[in-house]
Amino acid sequence: MDMHERLLGAYFSENLTISDWNVLTDLVSSIGVDPNQFRSVVNESREDFAKAVVDEHNEAINQGITAVPTVLINEVLPVPGAQETETYINWIERIIERPKDS
Repeated sequence: MDMHERLLGAYFSENLTISDWNVLTDLVSSIGVDPNQFRSVVNESREDFAKAVVDEHNEAINQGITAVPTVLINEVLPVPGAQETETYINWIERIIERPKDS
């Protein structure tokens, strides 16, 4: 979670180019990760990471997800785009109230 927060802060607050290897190296160092080990793991696993991204993208398409963000409610109902809290509450209440299949 530290890296996730660090990436968000670097991109949105510090206006850093998080796709730059030097920036990434500085970011991982700032959370206590050895930058050489980070580069090594990324380089060794590059193909696996790329496959995981493509697989997740294809899964999203198969589930009818067409926007970012999309919240998938009850693993079947995609709610696309940023929504008001009330929208999510309404959908969740509808699912809770729906009769369960026997």
